[in-house]
Amino acid sequence: MKKKLSPNIFARFYAGLIKPKEEQELISSEEVDTLMKKQWDNPEEMKSAARKPDFDALFQKIDHHTSKQKPLIKLTFLKIAAGLAILTGLTAVLYFAFNQTISPAQMQLTSAKGQVVDFTLPDGSKVWLTGESSITYEKTFVKNRLIDLQGHAYFDVINNNTPFKILTGDIDVEVTGTSFSVMNFSGSSEAEVILVEGSVNVSANGGKLFASMVPNEKLIFNKTSGLFIIEKVNAKELTLWKEEKLSFNNTPLPEIAIALNLRYGKSFRVENNAATYNFTFSLSGETLKETLELIITLAPVTYRVEGETIVFEKADLK
Repeated sequence: MKKKLSPNIFARFYAGLIKPKEEQELISSEEVDTLMKKQWDNPEEMKSAARKPDFDALFQKIDHHTSKQKPLIKLTFLKIAAGLAILTGLTAVLYFAFNQTISPAQMQLTSAKGQVVDFTLPDGSKVWLTGESSITYEKTFVKNRLIDLQGHAYFDVINNNTPFKILTGDIDVEVTGTSFSVMNFSGSSEAEVILVEGSVNVSANGGKLFASMVPNEKLIFNKTSGLFIIEKVNAKELTLWKEEKLSFNNTPLPEIAIALNLRYGKSFRVENNAATYNFTFSLSGETLKETLELIITLAPVTYRVEGETIVFEKADLK
């Protein structure tokens, strides 16, 4: 009697993680054997387009199921699926199995501490996530572009006349097509929005509109008071964290510290006596140690380590 399959073997197969022993288990299973026999007996029925699975839907289900472990690469998935699609009966049973075991309602994309990752959303928009951040959206995203954000993200939104809305739990940001960043960590007292291109509307969570932003503006929202301020900034410079290369041009040390936090996943603090120093330099693949040593050679500042925090302060020149 043939062995019944483990429910997870299908997800491992489509993720490209299946082992040779598991592959043999898949091929020799009772489920696949039954489908192959049915295909042999009724070839025209099994070749019907109505029986072919929606591979995009399959990918979204599997990616959601395994997103907490490792991001999946869609191209790899499609190559595997296309190769197996010759056996239409097998793809049909795989689709049935996924439909029973994996919930397709939502997708979640996440990034680990000290990591910057980028994704392309179903509508073609792009998103970059900094360390320990995540976004969640419904499978119907193209028709209803609604995202829940936890942490810090940069969005480059495709304009398709459908509103694109980000919910953070404290503020909502709505656009149609533009480039901007949104930050709201659960343990922070403030949330912020930085607009690079286009325009955005910012409102209280589920409430009325309280600001319309233009490029090179930064909105800072105080969660306790419910008040906000808008500052003029160099928006492109403040969102360079998403690039492999960082460039600073006469940039204040507190702003550099924010970028370093996102790059290296470390906490930084700048003492008042060092906050007035500006710096001009570029980074690509430097380690944290190399970056810190570079900074202290460019101005009379030094640093010390307090637990998990790196503190910049004015150097004692005596």
